[in-house]
Amino acid sequence: MIGSLASARVRARGLVPFLVLSVGLTLALVAAPAFAATATLKDEHKGSTNPGFESGDCPANPNGTGDWGWHFVLQGNDTTFNSVSAQFQNAGTITDFVSSPTAKHAYVFTPGPDTLIDASADVTGPDTEFNLSHVCTGTTNGGGGNGGGGNGGVGEGGGVQVGGVTAERPGGAAPAAAVSAEARFTG
Repeated sequence: MIGSLASARVRARGLVPFLVLSVGLTLALVAAPAFAATATLKDEHKGSTNPGFESGDCPANPNGTGDWGWHFVLQGNDTTFNSVSAQFQNAGTITDFVSSPTAKHAYVFTPGPDTLIDASADVTGPDTEFNLSHVCTGTTNGGGGNGGGGNGGVGEGGGVQVGGVTAERPGGAAPAAAVSAEARFTG
């Protein structure tokens, strides 16, 4: 009986280092900070346009750099956006973004209609790909022109263009008379 008790103590002492090591590794894995990674835009969403892509709601842009929104979202709930870099055909590269309602969402804003060429992000967590969820059509035209004849210009079909929209006369009728104006000062 004494021999078997002594033998049990020896075996127990041999298990102590193993148990300490096991508990230590478990705690290290649980308490380890999440890892940083680079995430890329899903290939199917490259070339998306605003307007044109599925439309939805966006928060207000606190940066005041445009109101044409692009909503990017990570798939899982364990990854968050740290930074975003989105390349657009007209606006170039944009890195300002808004996270709302959580950091798995990133909203980027362009000053006018545009085409998304590509996007990447530094993220914390396991996801390495994100989606363009939807776009938010803005109210501004990008500040640079509005296509066609400019502000109040006459388009090719004889209509008037304002804000990128051409207003045509009903039935395409031409105006009855041309009107011109010349400033004159009289004495």
